[in-house]
This record gives sequence, C-alpha cells and structure tokens, in this order.
Amino acid sequence: MSLTTKYGKTGIGRNGFCGSTASLSQKQKSILGSQKKRGKYNPSKYKSGPVVTIVYGPALPGQEFYQTREWLDLRYQALAKYGATCQCCGATRQSGATLQVDHIKPRSTHPMLELQLDNLQVLCRECNIGKSNKSVDDWR
Repeated sequence: MSLTTKYGKTGIGRNGFCGSTASLSQKQKSILGSQKKRGKYNPSKYKSGPVVTIVYGPALPGQEFYQTREWLDLRYQALAKYGATCQCCGATRQSGATLQVDHIKPRSTHPMLELQLDNLQVLCRECNIGKSNKSVDDWR
C-alpha cells in the first residue's frame, strides 16, 4: 500500500510548495522569486515524484500500518463479514456512529495477530476508545 501526499515522493518541498505558483501564499511566492533571481531555483525539485510505497512489515508504527494494502484489504473483509454495525452497542452509520475495525487482541500486545481476520471486530468509535488496548472482549 502506498502512503502519498498529493505532492508525490518529495512532499511539498523545503519551502512549502510544489510546482505551480497558482495557490502559493505571498511568502512562498517571494521565496520562489528570490531563488529565481539568485539562480538557485531548480524546478525539478518541486515536481511531483513517484508514489511512495509502504511495504508491510511486522511492527510498523500505527499510522503506517493502517495505510498498508494488507490492512486495508483485511479491514474491508471484516466490514463485509461482520456488517456495518457496532458489535458492542449496535450503533450504525445511519444512527451517526463512526465505525472502526478493532483488533480484539491489541497490536501492541499481540503483533503476530494484526492481520488475522478472526482477531477483528467492528466497533463504533466510542466503544473502541472505551475498550482501548486494556480489554480483549470479543463482542462478535
């Protein structure tokens, strides 16, 4: 799975902009202008690059793990299997709940189970936060 910004591999650059000057702030335009005057402007530095890919590996930090193709595929499978209803309180998206796919046995204590479908359950945000990584209650 890939972790990208709309600016590609190099991000938005050292001075906070990428390529086009259409949406630059006045400060960014003045930085760009001074670089051009001094001959230090390199347009290729600000062009979008290739997509950065995060390859799944054990013990990825949460933010990166939840962007991997493996997690996103498994998350979809859990939602398809268990439905879009909190398995603890019964809340749904129609009732205004934000649904999350939860690890029954937390990644922090059971990293070997992080990509096991039978270790996942669908919970609303409130139930998931309340459960935290302190409980291993299976609400399925």
